[in-house]
Amino acid sequence: MYPILHAIGLGPQLAELERICAEAKAGKHANGDLASIPAEVHVDKAGSHIDRWLMVGHDAETGASHLIHAAARLLMAAAKDAAK
Repeated sequence: MYPILHAIGLGPQLAELERICAEAKAGKHANGDLASIPAEVHVDKAGSHIDRWLMVGHDAETGASHLIHAAARLLMAAAKDAAK
């Protein structure tokens, strides 16, 4: 799947997604709490990032697009949902 995502032009976004996830894991979520958050909370946080993208575009803390943050949260929600 990863080569397909690159082939359709998502390489830079995937790299950015990986970077912000690594920063979160090393920083404010270093205690592993992201794995224990319910899917519904991740979806709510994704919605907040979409709203912030509409207002300001990029996250001041990470420099990443709020859309990438939203994508990360939605992927975590999907993982939680699949684990049910």
